[in-house]
Amino acid sequence: MDPGSVVTFCRRREFNDRTCLGFQRRLQVTDNLIQRLGLEAELEGHSGCVNCLEWNEDGTLLASGSDDQQVIVWDPFRHRKLHGIHTGHHGNIFSVKFLPSSNDSTLVSGAADCKIRVHDLVASETTYACSCHGGRVKRLATIPNVPYMFWSAAEDGTVMQFDLRLPHSCATACNNVLINLTNHMGKNTEAKCLAINPFQPEMLAVGANDPYVRLYDRRMITPMTYTPEHNQRSPWDRPNGSSSIELGLDDNLPLGCVQYLVPGHLPLRQLDFKKRYRALASTYLTFSPDGNELLVNLGGEQVYVFNVNRSQRPESLDLQCFAYLSVGICKGKFYF
Repeated sequence: MDPGSVVTFCRRREFNDRTCLGFQRRLQVTDNLIQRLGLEAELEGHSGCVNCLEWNEDGTLLASGSDDQQVIVWDPFRHRKLHGIHTGHHGNIFSVKFLPSSNDSTLVSGAADCKIRVHDLVASETTYACSCHGGRVKRLATIPNVPYMFWSAAEDGTVMQFDLRLPHSCATACNNVLINLTNHMGKNTEAKCLAINPFQPEMLAVGANDPYVRLYDRRMITPMTYTPEHNQRSPWDRPNGSSSIELGLDDNLPLGCVQYLVPGHLPLRQLDFKKRYRALASTYLTFSPDGNELLVNLGGEQVYVFNVNRSQRPESLDLQCFAYLSVGICKGKFYF
């Protein structure tokens, strides 16, 4: 019997639980599976570019957000449109999320109009709207089994925390700013993406328009309150482009609350680093299902896998070395 065959691995897994992880990694995606992939159907309903897709918890529903400012909920297995949501946004929708444990009845959307809106699918109405961000909302994140909280990252350089159980007003003060990257990165900071560890929900990963990925311990951070006179997160709102620290504003991040992940080969100490590598930005990141690894797409360079539990050299995925099939599918093995 072939020692590398599927049957052999299945037999080993029956009497040796140590082979379970190797079994999953070796056979989760196989060359034969990739070669059999093909286009099954096209779901038509949007009139603009589709910017984001999101599955519900059990994988039976698919939500899509588009430049047409609509969110559509699909039954992807029957190729049917179930709900069409007129979100009320006035800009391209960049992120959409099902709130966990809500019976798939509540969706959150973030868009280029700098607004976040919560939608009730049963009542067909918007139940919550927030305009605290001063830049395009690029990503939303949720925690498994928590139906009333979510987080947002926007191009104003802030990460905000929302709790639907608490009263919130955008007119008087924004009391939910969890992280303000402009305090540390300067006036042109943009938060590009974020993700929360499903097994360690206190671990929040944030990507910005630089090569660093930041891992925050949310337990150590208390959300800040911005009053209108201090809520100057857009560069043109700050005198001479000053950062929040230069303006004398408080910073809520205590020492030791953040770790930094960065590819070790990048020459950060070169004097012309910002000029030569200014295109690098973390455009997407996500945790593995077991929460031990973080997959990061460093725009302008490569894709990296970091182990978040111990410091080590990252695993690099050089996309230029991949072979592409005629159907345009990238051929390789991924664990996410």
